[in-house]
Formats: sequence, C-alpha cells, structure tokens
Amino acid sequence: MLNIRKKEQSPKEKRRRTLKEEIRNCEKMIRRAQSLFELSTDGDLIEARIYELKSLNKHYDYLISCARRLEETEEKDFRQAINV
Repeated sequence: MLNIRKKEQSPKEKRRRTLKEEIRNCEKMIRRAQSLFELSTDGDLIEARIYELKSLNKHYDYLISCARRLEETEEKDFRQAINV
C-alpha cells in the first residue's frame, strides 16, 4: 500500500495560498456588489452600495499590496540563498 503524505508547506507558501484565496473571494464580492449597485434604485441604497464598493476596492488594493510584498520578500530571500 502506498503511503502518500501531503508535503508540509512553509509559512510563506501557506500565506501565499491564503492571499490568493482572499483575493479571489474579494473579486467575487466586488462583482456581487457591482451587480447589486446596478439593480439599486433607492437613493440611500445607492449611496450604501457606493460605500460598499469603495470599501471592497480598498480591501482588494490592500491584498494586492500584501501579495507584492510577499513576492518581493521571496525574491530577496532567493537572491540571498544563491549568493551564499
């Protein structure tokens, strides 16, 4: 019988995967909020949808910047490893 174990992931790999999932979820939430905004007719509801979209877009920007920083850190670590 084959004993196949999942390879242990480093904290950075886990963080990368989590960030990807969070980005995908945020993209879905933005699409949903855009659809709801387009269907809104009440002034107060339209205003609430605008704030919701702004908030989601800021959160998306934050997640993207986290992903970029993680990538930069990994590149720096790789360069240091090959120069050792």
